[in-house]
Amino acid sequence: MSRVAIVGSGSFGCVLANLISNNGHDVKIWAFDPAERDIINNEHRCKYIENGYINKNILATSDINFAIHDTEFIILVTPSFAIRSTCEQMKDVYSPKQSVVVASKGMEYDEETNSIKTLSEVASEVLGTNIGVISGPSHAEQIFRGVKTGVALYEPKNPDGFRALFRETNLELEDCDDPYGMQICAALKNIVAIGVGKEDPDGYSSNAGSTAFQRGLFDMILVCDALNVDIKTVLSPAGVGDLYTTCSSLDSRNKRCGILLGQGKTLDEIKNEVGMTIEGLNALNAAHAIIKKHGIKAKMMEDLYQEVKEKERTEGKSLSMTF
Repeated sequence: MSRVAIVGSGSFGCVLANLISNNGHDVKIWAFDPAERDIINNEHRCKYIENGYINKNILATSDINFAIHDTEFIILVTPSFAIRSTCEQMKDVYSPKQSVVVASKGMEYDEETNSIKTLSEVASEVLGTNIGVISGPSHAEQIFRGVKTGVALYEPKNPDGFRALFRETNLELEDCDDPYGMQICAALKNIVAIGVGKEDPDGYSSNAGSTAFQRGLFDMILVCDALNVDIKTVLSPAGVGDLYTTCSSLDSRNKRCGILLGQGKTLDEIKNEVGMTIEGLNALNAAHAIIKKHGIKAKMMEDLYQEVKEKERTEGKSLSMTF
């Protein structure tokens, strides 16, 4: 039996915790929101999944030190904007013997320095150790329903032990030695999904949606090439695999965001209807900085950036602000 801390109580964090707990391991979830903590402990369910009842042995806590203490594996599943601050809270209790794996998707963009970092680079910078990554086409709702799901894994410390957490579950792990490329693809595909949803707001115009998908994939390849991402990673589960499922499923909050944009919804309406962090919007500033720096003609991504910024100016609010 392994001891595992899931840092983040959203849908994906709860689903990973459930798989691991059902496999006989000891699991604690750190919940930033006390209301989510109480729902897990008292009702044994995930707030964000309909009928999302999870293993009663899972313990949720709002004490991050208690959550990660004496665990072998720490899986980070917070929104991307919270990775740095969360790791700062962990660093005094964290031990280099523990394996840390980032399951969040996004990038950190610093406007003052115009610098971009992957989430594992951020975590490594704070914790001072090698950080793993898990990424791929993995909507939490579908994993919860038992849908077979294949994702890419980079785990520099204890890959066999990490894979054993999910042995004989519907989550299959494929080794990948390009954590940088995995995370760049994970951030960019969310932007493309917003663009695809915007072009097909009624869900029936597959011609328009397919055209947007092709243009978005082309932009994604251009950006990845400028950042020296291996084309094999772009074509892996962490790249095109994740892109396809994010653009094709209404389980994707990014696609739903795009659909609502295409329907002319206000910023407040979009955030309220989606209900969770929209990572593609948080990645737009970073993508725009990359496009500008390298002189890339990534038209769909740049047009989407300009449209969102104009909407923010017009309505006097930020669509990419945290929830």
